Amino acid sequence: MRARRRLPFRALLALALLVAGCSLPRDPEDSLNRIRRTGVLRAGFTVHEPWVRLEGDTAAGPEADVVKAFAASLGARVEWRHGSESQLFEALETFAIDIAIGGFEQTNPWAPKLGTTRPYVEVGSKKHIVALPPGENRLLVEFERALRARAPAVAAFVGGTPVS
Repeated sequence: MRARRRLPFRALLALALLVAGCSLPRDPEDSLNRIRRTGVLRAGFTVHEPWVRLEGDTAAGPEADVVKAFAASLGARVEWRHGSESQLFEALETFAIDIAIGGFEQTNPWAPKLGTTRPYVEVGSKKHIVALPPGENRLLVEFERALRARAPAVAAFVGGTPVS
């Protein structure tokens, strides 16, 4: 008899947990929705060939191509900001930009303070990542999908191998 009484409670508990999880992952600044709403993805870059090069006043190269394709998939355009690694990482920490590229390595000392993709390309023994603002989980998940889809092309361009 007791088991029957617990069944509705367990079903309600499972439903409550399922509904609570529907809004996950959460973004502290809701960056992904802002990008979709405004149509602007704010991307920072530092020149690090062959990953990223300067072309006029904008970024070019395989990582820039990934960012452009990702922005297009969101119905957005890219607003580029050129800077040093430390300038870009500080901008990510304050949510002034949405993404930073520049052939960053997984061992970068800033990585633990930021949101970063999983390594997606390995060149020699160095694994490469892309940096995003801390805690912007929806943005990270969506960008990671785009990055994984284009990792083979980036790897071929830079002479590396995709990381699975």
